[in-house]
Amino acid sequence: EDVPAAIDRAWALARTPPQGPTFVSIPSGDWDTAEGDSAVEGGAAAGGPEWRDVLAGSEAGEDALDRVAERIEAARAPALIVGGGVDQAGAWDAVAELAERLGAPVWTAPQAPRVGFAEDHPLYQGHLAPGRVSAAAQLAGCDLALVLGAPVFAFLPYEPGEAAFPHIVHVTDDPGEAARSRALSVVADVGSVALGLLERMRPRFPAQPVAPRPRPAPVDAPAAGPIPPAFLMAALARALPEDAILVEESPSNRNDLRTQVWIRRPASFFATASGGLGFAMPAAVGIKLACPERAVACLVGDGSALYAAQALWSAVRLGTAVTFVIVNNGRYAILESAARFAGIEGLPSMELPGVDFLSLAASFGCHAARIAEPAELPGALSAAMRSSVPVLLDVVTDPAPVPLLTGAP
Repeated sequence: EDVPAAIDRAWALARTPPQGPTFVSIPSGDWDTAEGDSAVEGGAAAGGPEWRDVLAGSEAGEDALDRVAERIEAARAPALIVGGGVDQAGAWDAVAELAERLGAPVWTAPQAPRVGFAEDHPLYQGHLAPGRVSAAAQLAGCDLALVLGAPVFAFLPYEPGEAAFPHIVHVTDDPGEAARSRALSVVADVGSVALGLLERMRPRFPAQPVAPRPRPAPVDAPAAGPIPPAFLMAALARALPEDAILVEESPSNRNDLRTQVWIRRPASFFATASGGLGFAMPAAVGIKLACPERAVACLVGDGSALYAAQALWSAVRLGTAVTFVIVNNGRYAILESAARFAGIEGLPSMELPGVDFLSLAASFGCHAARIAEPAELPGALSAAMRSSVPVLLDVVTDPAPVPLLTGAP
């Protein structure tokens, strides 16, 4: 059943720059067992086969822009889904103006490695869930999703259930992403597409104005440790300077992070695009070298920190004043959450006992402190962010597992 979809993807990829032959390898037995064109028919979830096409060019051509504009004009309730490609293209302002002209709600794409829209903007609604059914529920009521600079879509677990998505128009600079999507895809610079659409779109006044998402609720400090992750994220939000850059690799705590820490400026948030561990600590050092005038914080889980801890040595030797915040729950909590989501309890060997991050940091010459009491946390974060040398804070947090998807058990 996958053969038609594979050929469809190969044809789309062959037509995008640099254009040329695409090789499709199909086991010989598949010709005898494949039934029908169910894989192609599956495109109905993204708007039906008649919506599937790829328009390619280094800049958005007039015909492509006209075609996308027509789709948006015909929509009753469009929405924008913004990914890391918007930040990479320097297109924050153009995309914000486009959203305002359409009066459209805006979400960040699932598991986006960068943020491409101000999270305090009145039209901003938050991050789409990394599960198909949950994300579809968030988009209920929208009849078109304009996806800018993101895959369609980077979901994390298989989430069973029915999921009806709106029609999708996909803008990306990645031909591979366009070939994989079952949507009308434009392969071009994301910023040029946004500017071209602004020239074509008249202001719209939706019948139902978009309600801003609620401001972060205050998180009270418990009397004693362990520290709740939500309290850590709220304290981090207060400690980060306005122009700070946050590098993140704490997958167990992303719901609390996104609730409490709002990114308001371009080039201010970075995470791994692939999902592989070990990105954040060396990336934070490199980002600080590139932006020495900006404060840089690296939020990283204790499990993730073990993949590239030698970045502390680089930070010390290169004199990069990065604040490394270890979210130490003493376990690989994201794997426990994934197991629980799949109905598996008591997954063995998830604990990380006996890891001494203070001694590890000292062996690399990095200043470090262990924070086990909530009252100590705000002052420690503020002092670390003001430091002229790299600092590691080992924050002991509540080990209780968290839901893999918001609202999931």
